[in-house]
Amino acid sequence: MPREQDEVIPVGRVVATELKPSTPHQFYFWTARQSPVGIGAIVRVATVERLVYGVVTDGYAYSDLMTPMDDVIGADGDPAAVDAHPTERAEIRLYAAAVLRQEPAEPLQPVPIGDVFLATDIDVIAALRMDAYTEGERATKLPIGVYHAAGLRAPVFLDADFLLGPEAAHLNISGVSGLATKTSAVEFLLTSIFQTFPAHKGSVAAVCFNVKGPDLCFLDQPGELSAEDLELYAKLDLKAECFQSVRYFAPYKADGVNLNTLRTNRALSGNTEPLVWGLREVLDFAEVLLNR
Repeated sequence: MPREQDEVIPVGRVVATELKPSTPHQFYFWTARQSPVGIGAIVRVATVERLVYGVVTDGYAYSDLMTPMDDVIGADGDPAAVDAHPTERAEIRLYAAAVLRQEPAEPLQPVPIGDVFLATDIDVIAALRMDAYTEGERATKLPIGVYHAAGLRAPVFLDADFLLGPEAAHLNISGVSGLATKTSAVEFLLTSIFQTFPAHKGSVAAVCFNVKGPDLCFLDQPGELSAEDLELYAKLDLKAECFQSVRYFAPYKADGVNLNTLRTNRALSGNTEPLVWGLREVLDFAEVLLNR
């Protein structure tokens, strides 16, 4: 429900004109020049009747000039002469925001004129509709990252049912090749799953195929984390530790004796087993193969 009072100082105010009116899906607001608002920031519009969450999609800057010619003439055609003028032109900062959520949801109406506030942790959860699975005794939230904008770092959660449950499909991760960013994202997601997957949903195991380099060969060994990394883990209430239960399977080399793996050190070989596939395994699963 809409909040009657806000202790936080507003950073802007909704403005609606004939040329740029508010709609149920988009609105505009102005801020002070030094405001921390930027593209991607989540904001909240609070009035007595309605609560609106939006995300900033564009920004504009205006002055009282009608045309660029006015500024050129005012400076006598010399940009260096602008600093000599004692009066600085007022600059208006205007932002466009797309509506993420309205409370109440019905009737769906244009965004009202009201104060604009930067989002808090609670606002981010409401704006992204994460409250549907982050609250209650049978919550299904999985921490997947941190929303960072306008000085705020807020946890972001995914619904476990849509990643691992009956409604799950797949997860696509894209990024620049060769930087290990996609691999790091998967490893972080697996860490979150193993630490926070709801107990009432059962248990989870992951099968990983290491297809290039040693990226996945040392998942059970701790890595180096910066103070900022540790802060992000703490923000998500996750332990910054390596995977605790890992089994490795590696094929034999051509000699048929040694395993083709980088985990040859005695300290690492304890949980490394040979991966073999022969006639016995084919016969054991022949029914599955033929039935397909």
